Amino acid sequence: MSNSIAPPTEATSRRWTAVCAIALGTFVMVTSEFLPVGLLGSLARDLGASEGRTGLLLSVPGLVAAISAPAFAIFAGRLDRRLVLSGLTLSIALSDLAVAQAVHLWMALAGRVLLGLALGGVWTFAAAIGRRLVSQDDGNRAAAIIMGGISIGTVLGVPLGTLAGGLVGWRAAFGCVAVLALIAFALQAMIIPPLEASERLNVKAMTAVLRVPAIRIGFLATALVVAGHFSAYAYLEPFLAARGVSGAVMAWLLAGYGLAGLIGVWLGTWASSMSRRWALAGAMLVIGLAIGTTLLAGSRPAMAATTILAWGAAFGALPLCLQVWTLRAAPQNFEASSALTNTVFQSSVAIGALIGGLIVDHGGVGKAWMIGSVLALTGALVASRKP
Repeated sequence: MSNSIAPPTEATSRRWTAVCAIALGTFVMVTSEFLPVGLLGSLARDLGASEGRTGLLLSVPGLVAAISAPAFAIFAGRLDRRLVLSGLTLSIALSDLAVAQAVHLWMALAGRVLLGLALGGVWTFAAAIGRRLVSQDDGNRAAAIIMGGISIGTVLGVPLGTLAGGLVGWRAAFGCVAVLALIAFALQAMIIPPLEASERLNVKAMTAVLRVPAIRIGFLATALVVAGHFSAYAYLEPFLAARGVSGAVMAWLLAGYGLAGLIGVWLGTWASSMSRRWALAGAMLVIGLAIGTTLLAGSRPAMAATTILAWGAAFGALPLCLQVWTLRAAPQNFEASSALTNTVFQSSVAIGALIGGLIVDHGGVGKAWMIGSVLALTGALVASRKP
């Protein structure tokens, strides 16, 4: 597969601006996905639903994305990748606007279905498009920048949402993210050059990726850890509130989680260059230990804050470590592996949030966190196995 289609006369700065526009889109996409976490209580109150049921705002887009990712990869065919990507970014903006206007839970869920469709496509094509916009030697750096947008959105989406929700309300928070999505859409439509499909994927190409032993191990470990993470993380706000953490302190904790995640992106890049197996397994191990330790910390705020920061750093590193893992395991099937990675990740988000919601409504937040820790630690053990 050719990594670059940009003509020699095109300015280098324009190519990298296009890469940054894609990274902005991935950041907005993931921020939109996780925005409900920091706003769960207010969303539940205003939409007239329990916190467990409101957690469906995380489960539904994940389930839709798990299906749409391979579907987009197969049926996008020879469509211009610029039009596909910018159209998906526009869908993110429309989804956020729909949620901002919702007065019932089902209306918000309808908007989140649209987000799920966009998630599946953007995860599939974004990094592959970025690699083709620059020279072959710069392809890995472009992909890292775009995946960095995903990692940063993963760890900053919740604190930003919590901060904005506290200042202007959850509806305005979704509206602000919609505006960012519209900016990303405009930049992508104007700056990215027309891109013909570099490969046409089919079911055979997907199954070929799954025959790689390292891919299977990475996917199984990721499914366990991400499900465990969201069994707990999706209900972080009610967990902290039940332990007497005020809204102001909660905002600072979540901001610290986000900043630690930014450090985690850098640590994940460095660790993956040393050993992709131990980088992935190490990030997963810290996530599992952090969930369990935060649960045991109880009313000891210093201990809880420390573990939440470690948790943020580890989860910030996870998407990038996983991307490096799959890229090295199946370098010739980049779009196929990206689509399947998204399917595994998003289905695990949905399953984890759903399991957590059921446990929260029937057994309490603490039990959801206990299950989350066990799942994440099991995933770390799986990832440590040599392919």
